Amino acid sequence: MFWDATLQLGWPFGPLLRLLLLTGQRESEVAGLRWSELDIPNRVWDLPGMRTKNGKAHIIHLSDLRSKSSTSCPDVHGQRANPTTCFRSPAMMR
Repeated sequence: MFWDATLQLGWPFGPLLRLLLLTGQRESEVAGLRWSELDIPNRVWDLPGMRTKNGKAHIIHLSDLRSKSSTSCPDVHGQRANPTTCFRSPAMMR
């Protein structure tokens, strides 16, 4: 039921909530996910220590579902809606 509900939400909340469920990472870590932290070909998220509660870096291996959720940022005229982060729009970052 939860998964189906997230599919109806759309970006950014649907993919964000799915990635929270799939990774078990903190909300702030997922919401602040940067494209530069993703190694999409190798399906790895390299979360730097400066963004974690304990200050230690994490390597999060991404399954097909995780990878799909983390790369579902919409395109605007052939470009990512936000070239820096996956889920936050520039307005959300102010």
